[in-house]
Amino acid sequence: MSTVRDPAQRREHFDVLLAAWLVDDASPGDQAELHALITAEPAWRDELLAIYSQHRQLAALHSDGADFVAGVTGTLSVASRRVPGSRRFSRRRRAARNVFPVRLLAVAAGLAAALVMAWLASAAPAIGRAERVDSVQVVRSGRTRALVVGDDLRAGDRIQAVGRGSAALRFDDGTFLYLTDGRLDLAHGARGRSLVLAKGTLIADVARQPAGRPLVVDTAHARLTVLGTAFTVEDDADATRLHMEHGRVQLARIADGAAIVVGAGDQVTVAPGRPLVAVPHALADGLVGVWDLEPERLPNFRGQPLPVAGPRGHGVRVDRATFAEVVLGEDDLPFPGTFALAAWVRSDPGMVGLADFVTLSDYFSLRCDASGRFMLSYIDFGQPDPAAERFWPTRQNDYNYILRAPHAVAARAWHHVLGQFTAEGSYELYVDGVLVGSHRTSGKVRHEDRHALVIGHHGGFDRNFKFVGDLDEVRVYRRGLATDEIRALAAAGVQPSP
Repeated sequence: MSTVRDPAQRREHFDVLLAAWLVDDASPGDQAELHALITAEPAWRDELLAIYSQHRQLAALHSDGADFVAGVTGTLSVASRRVPGSRRFSRRRRAARNVFPVRLLAVAAGLAAALVMAWLASAAPAIGRAERVDSVQVVRSGRTRALVVGDDLRAGDRIQAVGRGSAALRFDDGTFLYLTDGRLDLAHGARGRSLVLAKGTLIADVARQPAGRPLVVDTAHARLTVLGTAFTVEDDADATRLHMEHGRVQLARIADGAAIVVGAGDQVTVAPGRPLVAVPHALADGLVGVWDLEPERLPNFRGQPLPVAGPRGHGVRVDRATFAEVVLGEDDLPFPGTFALAAWVRSDPGMVGLADFVTLSDYFSLRCDASGRFMLSYIDFGQPDPAAERFWPTRQNDYNYILRAPHAVAARAWHHVLGQFTAEGSYELYVDGVLVGSHRTSGKVRHEDRHALVIGHHGGFDRNFKFVGDLDEVRVYRRGLATDEIRALAAAGVQPSP
């Protein structure tokens, strides 16, 4: 630890140690003293980090930058040998004070930083162009301005959306990027291109990259190493979600370095407490439709649905006067036949009685009660089954049955609920990927020429079955799903922060 007490001398001593460290000429003792000084003086620590960051940027962005840095730091090296406090400067000559002033070193360092930044701004080559822009800024060399169509993209640029702005970017190798509602940092070096995505969505179609020089995409939770593929990556405070279209990506979790390879059609959610697994993304076979309930893509809702953070992105909060109806034709969902209905749901403890949160017309409903117990209600025209629970037990000729989950689930938490009619003639209810009830029948489901998917309400618009709570990603299939597919759907969500 330095014993220099006078503030001016301490500053001069710091300048000397910093100069030696910058040119890799600091002894272990010098490094220990430098560490002690920046620990005691936060402003000096910030100064050191700023200079070091400029050096790293130069080395990372330009393979020829090393020669430039060498020229600048060579000047610093000469100065450091002639500054009081240098290991090469004897105590006797220090006493004579016939040397360059210490402040010359600070001036030299400042000039070096300015020269580096000026050289970066003028010498960095264009790596692409902006093709489409809507409310987006570019930050370059510390200056912020509006990004416009046709602007060059350069290594070191920060592309940031204003509000829900978006930008389509094209690299010179043909790689296409579409950024929405977030921030993207661009870098380009000898090891390949790299991007840093912060709290936004990036859709990418990446051209094949040179051998040994992959495109790397970093988020707060994961690192993606890309050789050439199409994918979408979403990043927010809770998780990073990767959706693969084609190709392969190596994904590494930042927290512990665990890594997997994600193939075409798969998706991965990286979040605290979740297993790192790739699951089928689209599950497209037999899919009638997916309603993700994003605010800008809401179906024809009545009332005032409010956006909420959901397990699959953005969901929607509904009340007794809020619901949506989507008409499905006979070609979409032919009967008699198999089908499945699924949704993410979070019920409100203040809800009274039973409520349907998703329904096919009024013959197949996913329900819950205020305690958090989920149910499947269905109409079947087979022979009355005394072993099955009727919704109206006093009506002997009623064909409305109900499957109940044996236990209530955690209040105010998101759950994945799926009900289906299978090719084996079974009605099944799954909660969070687990089968909680089933009933096999010899009959058939009620047949209607018109099928209405109703979200947030009873299909017959009965005033007694109105849902209050939150919903996200509703799916309808024209087939029953296998158990592993249902588990994959349930595993694809992440609990957002309260």
